[in-house]
Amino acid sequence: MTEPKAPNSSLLTTLLKGSGQVIFCDHPITGLLFLIGIAWGSRFAGNIWVFLGACVGLLVSTLTAYWLELDEDARNAGLYGYNGILVGAALPTFLHPEWRLWLLLVVASAVSTVLLAA
Repeated sequence: MTEPKAPNSSLLTTLLKGSGQVIFCDHPITGLLFLIGIAWGSRFAGNIWVFLGACVGLLVSTLTAYWLELDEDARNAGLYGYNGILVGAALPTFLHPEWRLWLLLVVASAVSTVLLAA
């Protein structure tokens, strides 16, 4: 009997790689630095919702790729997370943070993954 194959990449690593894909690097450290930059910039701009939206968008788009069982290599490289993080950062920049914003952000992040896969 064979043992189940372990995934090549943990979810945290995949999320960090997805954040790094925004600047064309799929290294987790680059993604972490990018997230720190978003957090710093949104904090000093007085709109921490941008950082929170980016994190939610990244998580939703990546989990959508897992749920739809999209290409494993592309998932592990973070390719399905970068559109979600961009959508997640953009919407709180222009819209007031209320429940409709978060609903739109979740739907738009999931749709961005579907459109990328199409």
